[in-house]
Amino acid sequence: MYPLSTPTAEVLAAGINADSIVTWSLATIIPLILLFVGISIMAGARRGDVSGGMNTTMVVLLGAIVIVGVPLFIAIARQVVGVFGA
Repeated sequence: MYPLSTPTAEVLAAGINADSIVTWSLATIIPLILLFVGISIMAGARRGDVSGGMNTTMVVLLGAIVIVGVPLFIAIARQVVGVFGA
């Protein structure tokens, strides 16, 4: 009996294509998350809970700033280390 999946040497050498995973998540998952957050904010505003919606918006924006800021900080740190040769 054959096993269900037997990776060949070529498949193992190829590795995982992380670029396509990142591209897919940016094109699919992130817009769905933003859609859900937007709908929940609008639903809260319809019930008269505008301040709660604004708090949620600020939390989402601050989270996005942190998520974008960390790789940016790491890139700047790598440039500084490269310049000073440490």
